[in-house]
Amino acid sequence: MEDPSKNPGLGRTIEREFEAICRAMLHGPETTHAPGYLRFVTGEAHPLGNFAIVSDPHDGDQTEEAAAPLSEMETPSAVLLSGDAGDEPVRVLTDRGYELAEAMPAMAVDLDRLAHVDIPEEVTVEQIDTGADDEWCAALEVGYGLPRRVADVFGPVSNQRSGAEGEALYYGLRKGGRIVSTSMIWIHSGMAGVYCVSTLPEERGSGLGAMATAAPLHLARERGITLGILHASAMGEPVYRRLGFESFGVVPLYVRVPG
Repeated sequence: MEDPSKNPGLGRTIEREFEAICRAMLHGPETTHAPGYLRFVTGEAHPLGNFAIVSDPHDGDQTEEAAAPLSEMETPSAVLLSGDAGDEPVRVLTDRGYELAEAMPAMAVDLDRLAHVDIPEEVTVEQIDTGADDEWCAALEVGYGLPRRVADVFGPVSNQRSGAEGEALYYGLRKGGRIVSTSMIWIHSGMAGVYCVSTLPEERGSGLGAMATAAPLHLARERGITLGILHASAMGEPVYRRLGFESFGVVPLYVRVPG
């Protein structure tokens, strides 16, 4: 595969991939699909229960249109910009009470160079189908700290109904008979994007997040996929760098918490 660092458009592609997956998977009355943004509103008391993704991180008008209804709510909300923020979107968000929570690195790895991660005997990697939707979504809810209503929309059953162009593959790490860590691989445009990586609080610190990331990507490599991508949190970035991921862009996350 060509070295990702030699692809000048890769960073922009990764920056926009979360918008692409949300446009594919989120539908119905809770979601607004506009040319320059997507907005998802559940009313849940969590920033990711009410969020918008702005396509052009330098477009102040689209940022204003996307953020305005969210900023008038009495519940937390978030706005993600698909790339390094321009001055006008930052001003718009600041005026509406948003603060920068994280500048999430947009990362990629050549799957031929992805580090190997040993799976302990007491842990099994299981591909999850719709029959285990409830268990997988419950683990994501607790592990990621999401409202269950939000976890459900990214689960196997919701994706089965979405008619999405990409392919979502769900994985769980099972230990002691229960799912203790989750991940989802989104196969789209020849890439494998890693999302929904979570670990139950009592199981953290044992490397399960790295396993839930690396094991599905190695399986994607067996299918001929050569590039893995993700958007890292501050907590997850060192883990992903140890696996071989490098940063190629940024996705700023702005959050507003009323009161």
